Amino acid sequence: MASSIIAILLLAFTISAKAVDFFCPFSTKQSPCNCTGSSSSATTFSAVECRTSSTEDPFVGEDGTYTVDGGLNINLNAYSIHPNTFLAFKSIETLNLIQSNTIRPMSAMWDWKAFQGPKIQNFYVVNIAGVIPPHQAPGLMQIAGTLQMIEFENCRQPVRLGANDFSFFGNLKSFAIKDTPIRSIDDQAFNGMQSLTELYLINTSLNNFPTKAASQLTKLVSLNVKNSNIQYFTGDDFKPFQDLATLELSGNNLQAAVNSGALDNIPQSVFTVMLEDGNLDSVPASFTSKHPEVTLLSMANNGIRALKNGDFSNGNKLISLNLEGNPIATIEDDALQYLNNVQVLNLYGSALVSLDLSVFKGMNRVTVVLDGSYLLKGLQVSDVSKFPQVITISARNAVLLTLNSNIGTLLANPNFVLDISENKNIDCNQDISWMARYVLCVPFNMKVDNTQCTPQSGGSSLYKYLYTKVPNACDVPSTTTTTTTTTTRTSSSGSTTTSEPTTTSSQKTTTKSASSITASILATSMMVIFASVLKFF
Repeated sequence: MASSIIAILLLAFTISAKAVDFFCPFSTKQSPCNCTGSSSSATTFSAVECRTSSTEDPFVGEDGTYTVDGGLNINLNAYSIHPNTFLAFKSIETLNLIQSNTIRPMSAMWDWKAFQGPKIQNFYVVNIAGVIPPHQAPGLMQIAGTLQMIEFENCRQPVRLGANDFSFFGNLKSFAIKDTPIRSIDDQAFNGMQSLTELYLINTSLNNFPTKAASQLTKLVSLNVKNSNIQYFTGDDFKPFQDLATLELSGNNLQAAVNSGALDNIPQSVFTVMLEDGNLDSVPASFTSKHPEVTLLSMANNGIRALKNGDFSNGNKLISLNLEGNPIATIEDDALQYLNNVQVLNLYGSALVSLDLSVFKGMNRVTVVLDGSYLLKGLQVSDVSKFPQVITISARNAVLLTLNSNIGTLLANPNFVLDISENKNIDCNQDISWMARYVLCVPFNMKVDNTQCTPQSGGSSLYKYLYTKVPNACDVPSTTTTTTTTTTRTSSSGSTTTSEPTTTSSQKTTTKSASSITASILATSMMVIFASVLKFF
């Protein structure tokens, strides 16, 4: 076993050793980049706070030759860029241009002729003064045909996307503007981007969804307009995207999307929908009925107060339903009856003070995330026949000091699992020995992964604490067999005078060896070691 681990570690080291960073460190602002440590095996190249020379290529080795023929990733935080900057590279997979110490626009900083040489696939522009229209940057137009992704992030001036600005980007697959205010988007702004499959306009203060401009992007698979302050939607907004798989609308006026009918017209192809941080006061009517292919639905941090019968009709393909952060106070008896394939239901942060697990009837295997600080006391099952096939209650912030009758009844059910993992709130100074049999013994009704005693009560792993304090938790209780015999005494005259019952007690005790627990700990330790090894990959 040890030799296998060593072999894995050596393999991980060999793989990680291939990634070499060729670094041009900071010298002085506006002075030439001073590149050192050149390596023909380098895959990442970085230049920080320097000026690329108009006569020298910064990516040149000490012997005057080019370090590589084609680079995978270039990170350039340069004050200025000159024509020969990328002369060493025939192709660049990812180019990151980061400008954090100037307010000058891109056209003044960089000579776009530098981009005429290499074939660049992915282009990131981060933290600059403004986005220059591509037709004003001839060098950028030269690489337009090879670009597959372009992203502008944290540009400090508002952006205007004019007509035909990206008409030469016919092979572009992904376009993103993030953390940058968009002043306007012309109806013809996306002309020529016929191959685009991903559009990200995140935190852009759009106000209106660009219905006409986006209507040309008929091959979109992913659309993300998160936190763009969109106040107005129309019923036609999402109709053109018949291949759409992922839709992210969080952080906008979601009630307007409901009222306009925009959500009703989401294509049937969509299987991931994010409707978080909006102003929804209820589950959109018939949403799952109209979109039966949705497998992941998140409506976290809205104002939903109740889950009503019919809210999730025809939602049998849903696998994950996130309702975290909603003030849900009631769940009607049949509100969740169609969610038989849901694997994770997040109700954390709700206003529930009690919960009848019978509402999860029909579910096969489900993990329900609850706020364990108070809700655990209110768990109950009114009808055992409606108990889910297997249910795991994941109780965040759980503070368990005593075994109340409700929890005891639930833990007695082999199909019930109480998960208090990742918890730092367990006071091990209290009597928590009752947990040992559920944590250490089959069928393991409690999970305590990475759960610890509070610092005031030792701060140790809860698993280790229970194993140490209750070493015989898995011992089978003693059983007593009682045998009664009757002794008959006969007098000298031959008559029976006394019959005395005699009770003999023989105690048979079967004790389960602690070796099984030890084996469990060893297995857990090996898994931790293996997980650590995998991080090298």
